[in-house]
Amino acid sequence: MFNIENPIHAAIDLVSIHGRRARQIVADHILDAVRNHDMHVAKLWNAVGCEVDDRLEQAERRRLGLNDIDTSRSRSELVR
Repeated sequence: MFNIENPIHAAIDLVSIHGRRARQIVADHILDAVRNHDMHVAKLWNAVGCEVDDRLEQAERRRLGLNDIDTSRSRSELVR
């Protein structure tokens, strides 16, 4: 199981092991926690989910070679 007490480490583990499927794993854990009325765990998994999104976005930017480019512009503007 993942260390949800440290959302950054949990996100790194999820993304490195499961890649894009990490988002679904986080969503499943949030739903389970809500069903069990454990809002503390749901909030922790939500934090993990935010980190997962950031990690996946960073990986996508690296893959596209956009690290040094102003990311505030849309990709369509960069293609022009």
